[in-house]
Amino acid sequence: MPWTALALALAGLLPADDDPALTLDWELGLERWKDRFLEAVHPAGPVLLVADSEHDLTALDPATGAPLWLLPLDRPLLFGPTLSDDRLTLCAGDELWVVDVDDGAVLHRSLLHAEPAARPAAGPSLVYEPALTDDTLRVVRLAPPAARLDRGDVSWTYRRPGGFAGAVSWLDVAPEPLVTLGCHDGRLLALRDGPKGAPRWELDVGGLVARPVLDDAGLVLASQRRQLFLIDPSVGSVHWRASLDGAPQGAPVVADGLVLQTTTRGVRAVELADGSPAWERDGSERVLGALPGLVVLRRPDGTVVFCSDTDGADLDGGRTGKRVVCHADRLYDWSMRRRLRASSSRLPSRTE
Repeated sequence: MPWTALALALAGLLPADDDPALTLDWELGLERWKDRFLEAVHPAGPVLLVADSEHDLTALDPATGAPLWLLPLDRPLLFGPTLSDDRLTLCAGDELWVVDVDDGAVLHRSLLHAEPAARPAAGPSLVYEPALTDDTLRVVRLAPPAARLDRGDVSWTYRRPGGFAGAVSWLDVAPEPLVTLGCHDGRLLALRDGPKGAPRWELDVGGLVARPVLDDAGLVLASQRRQLFLIDPSVGSVHWRASLDGAPQGAPVVADGLVLQTTTRGVRAVELADGSPAWERDGSERVLGALPGLVVLRRPDGTVVFCSDTDGADLDGGRTGKRVVCHADRLYDWSMRRRLRASSSRLPSRTE
């Protein structure tokens, strides 16, 4: 069950178990998790990731809340996690991690070469590490953690005058996988995911707001110029661009033939096929996700509301204003946490 389906089930719109194990208050319930503070909650494909104040990263089953695996980072989470295929990439303190999303196995761990400029990403054999201090993208060979922690083995580098200002994305597209990242000059750059990383294309989009979203129709992104784009990721051509009347906030959500974008003026929906306006909702709601026929929104007071994806109208029958409440005792199984931490593999020591 997707994490948006969980929110709907808890609000009484979809069937759920008699005693659901996970309920969330999107504004208040996620701030504290028993005696530790939650720093971030990340929907990531098949899992819900929780980073907490003790620097543990825990993966939960989004349908039940059951813990699946735990990774003790032992330092603050700075960037990520970013999901590419089945790999999670993140920066914790001065370290670069790549983790298998299914079981939490550490695929790569190394010291960062420089302060990161944006979220990193990983392909099947390479890790992409954008640096803030020297405007250089370092591409590190993916390798299991060694006995002593050191900087990763650099395969190649790419320097961009002015540097980078957007998260790295690894895209599994035809005819060959690409790596995209935003640049300080407002352009979106695509590099080949190969041994030398030659540039494939670049496009002036006016600066990224968040990571682009890859859909079967193309690459969807929100621009600082108050525009939405649909791009052919293989060649960098623009299928369409649509103007927004407010500054976009966060990444777009693609669902059921629509692109949904939270802005400073409200939620805007455009047609995925051609970018034409579909509907809009003024106010301060934010898009949480979508299911066929439904869009899930959150209001500033923490209530979760639902609207039709056809015209954006509120749904009838008591389907609005449902507050989703956090049951902390069920949200986290502390005995399971102790077992997960005790069974986690011994991490390599740091190079002094």
